Amino acid sequence: MAEKVRENRLRAMAKRQGLLLQKSRRRDTLAFDYGKWYVIDPAASTLVLEFVTLDEVEEWLLQPRHEKQSSHARVIVLPPDPFRPGGPIVPPLP
Repeated sequence: MAEKVRENRLRAMAKRQGLLLQKSRRRDTLAFDYGKWYVIDPAASTLVLEFVTLDEVEEWLLQPRHEKQSSHARVIVLPPDPFRPGGPIVPPLP
């Protein structure tokens, strides 16, 4: 499957679950967050999880809801994005 088609399919899957899937916008291949994926809960303005690959994203999105509350999940409250009213910012995470 073409990578862009897969990205769009996973974004739609996240949207159906009330989540937002975003890829890091970094273009520097040496940056710590280059190529990472973020699952965001826009209703609560929180970062739900951070993934390294689309395979991890897909595996997590396909899990039943009760299994998604794993111990490795971390919730970070995001500040509002001044350029997208009502939308959260994806912060650079350590």
